[in-house]
Amino acid sequence: MKHIVSLGKNQYVQLDSYGSRNETPVANFFVGVFAIAVMALTIGGALGVDITKIHSQQTQHETR
Repeated sequence: MKHIVSLGKNQYVQLDSYGSRNETPVANFFVGVFAIAVMALTIGGALGVDITKIHSQQTQHETR
C-alpha cells in the first residue's frame, strides 16, 4: 500500500508497504524441487536427451 508522509513544509516522501509473508520449510522444499526439475529438463534439452522417457533402451546384437 502506498502512502505519503509529510517531512515538513513542502517536503514529502512516498512510501510503499507490503504485508509480511512467512515462508515455511515445506514451501521452500517444493520450490527447490520445482527448480531442480526445470533445470534437469533444460540441461537434458540442451544435450538432446529426453529425460521424461525413463525406460531403458534395449539393443539387439547382430551375430555374423
